[in-house]
Amino acid sequence: MRCEKCGNDDKELFIYRNRIITCRKCLSFKIREESKDYTHGDGEYNLSYNLTSDQQKASEFLLDNIKDKKDCVLNAVTGSGKTEIIYESIKYSVKNNLKIAITIPRKDVVIELYNRIKNDFKSSSVVSVYGGKTNDLYGDIVILTTHQLFRYNKYFDLVIIDEVDAFPFNGNKMLETFLYRAMKGSVIYMSATIPENIKCKNTYYLNKRYHGEKLDVPKIKYFFHFLEIKRFIKRHVNDMVLIYFPTIKEQILFSRKFKLPHYVVNSKIDNRNDILDKLHKMRKGIVLTTLVLERGITFKNCHVIVYKADHSLFGYENLVQISGRVGRKKDFPHGEILFLIDKKTKSISKAIKMIKRANE
Repeated sequence: MRCEKCGNDDKELFIYRNRIITCRKCLSFKIREESKDYTHGDGEYNLSYNLTSDQQKASEFLLDNIKDKKDCVLNAVTGSGKTEIIYESIKYSVKNNLKIAITIPRKDVVIELYNRIKNDFKSSSVVSVYGGKTNDLYGDIVILTTHQLFRYNKYFDLVIIDEVDAFPFNGNKMLETFLYRAMKGSVIYMSATIPENIKCKNTYYLNKRYHGEKLDVPKIKYFFHFLEIKRFIKRHVNDMVLIYFPTIKEQILFSRKFKLPHYVVNSKIDNRNDILDKLHKMRKGIVLTTLVLERGITFKNCHVIVYKADHSLFGYENLVQISGRVGRKKDFPHGEILFLIDKKTKSISKAIKMIKRANE
């Protein structure tokens, strides 16, 4: 017995009543019929700068695979400009009336990407779908969380899944089933840290950021003290400083002791989007955050501390992505990254090795 909607095959999670079998695992995922009518655009977009030669090669690689209806992988370092690289693929899909989805595991990133795509593809119909916003499901370009893929059945000709290794998609069989059920064509997997089970021969590796500068390598500080954090902040008093914590409990305990003005961001805060909007408009400040800001966040001049980077919740993928928050802007291509630890873990060693290898 296997649920066609979510892939559940645990017989204990099925209900049999009145000769009808119901899967309890996906009972909350209710599909509501919506009109599929929308105004088609032409796929043209506005980009105020040209792609670098490396970005152009990556863009052509993706486009060639779409035309051949092949699955492919873009393994690109943080800050390489993945969004701009997929623009030609989006344009081709819209012009040829192909149904296209860009799906991302996290709602915050969906909202940010939606605003960006909508601004650049002004003539096309762009919709976003996530928890709490499911009124409009169809358009030229559908940007949605991986959870919302359950609403579509063999609908998309192309699915671009960004940050494929991020929570909660990575390793979630139900969400993987939603993905394969929603698509009828090919898929592009993208991330700076592609899981081994997704890497294939048809992969394009992009190890350069769009501005051409090398990635900043994290520094390690053993047996740290509060004073170390204060010194770091003093060095960057006119910049944005992000301090990452493994758990909300650690974050709140630190926040209570921390005397300098700061913002707290985690998954339990109701007004997180309002806080993020405010932070994006700031030029300097201190932000205490959990892994909710691991990806999809860009500040102009940013520096990072990872508090207790040796914690088991910090995998190498998390550490690479967090380090990638630094140096993302052309006019501020570098910044400081500090791992505060008691002991060096395999995840820390692997993350630093991966960053150094990308710089070779």
